[in-house]
Amino acid sequence: MLSVLSAPTRPAHAATVRIETPRGGYTSSSSQRVEGSVSGAPALNRMTLVVNGIPQDVPVRNGRFGVDVVVSPGENILEARAAGASDRISFFARVPGRDVKIVLTWDDARYVDLWVTDPDGERCYWANPSTAAGGNLIANDETGFGPQIFTLARAKPGTYNIDVQYYSKGFAPVSRVKIYAVLYEGTPRERRMQWDFLMTRQHTVFHIGDFEIAPQ
Repeated sequence: MLSVLSAPTRPAHAATVRIETPRGGYTSSSSQRVEGSVSGAPALNRMTLVVNGIPQDVPVRNGRFGVDVVVSPGENILEARAAGASDRISFFARVPGRDVKIVLTWDDARYVDLWVTDPDGERCYWANPSTAAGGNLIANDETGFGPQIFTLARAKPGTYNIDVQYYSKGFAPVSRVKIYAVLYEGTPRERRMQWDFLMTRQHTVFHIGDFEIAPQ
């Protein structure tokens, strides 16, 4: 008996995710606006954007999403995921390398700040977004899901401290943060670290972790 197998059909209400900008190509800008759409999932209020292997939640409003990201030297890969659907693009960036990049994301729409203190004791944070050593706090979104991103082109040797200040809004005091540190990105010396932390007290500074830059 011969059985005929038909190709699976796409569900009538399956979600579709599309990254609309950028759509590949080349950039010489150190930051890039990523925008797109999610259809077929009207109740969805967030999606996941993976930027060069680092995931972050992004709000979805009326089927649209948008966020500023910091690009890496060379090839950059972006993947948008929502409701079982995904879209993926890549583009090339001709931008200077960085010794340090730190990315803070969190899981709700509360008020969160990234603090990075260098070996000289200078803190880079919302009130001091640029340091004497060249540290910069950029893509500063303190009331969405993030990201907040710290970059440092040339890191002096010593210990760097990572803290997060949690302000919160409303009556739910618990928020989960993720911090990713990338050292010497795109080079043979590249090193990645990740911290997951549950913040349980409003109006509090939490120490997340430290890392060392060794003398050359």
